[in-house]
Amino acid sequence: DGQHRQRQLDIAPGFPGAALTDAQHLARFNDCLAYAPQPVAAASNGQLLKALAAMDQLPDARVLAQYLVAG
Repeated sequence: DGQHRQRQLDIAPGFPGAALTDAQHLARFNDCLAYAPQPVAAASNGQLLKALAAMDQLPDARVLAQYLVAG
């Protein structure tokens, strides 16, 4: 019918100028974990989130590795 449509995204979500909400960050985080060939154990997911939220209080970033074990 000759119609032309165009859509443009100037700034990708998550980049400066298009910040994500906390809920969007959490959804992206969960998508990344679910995409892994060997997903993280469901029980570890909540613990990992808590550890990430308090990362500045961890003695060492290697502590996070214990929560990244496949389930």
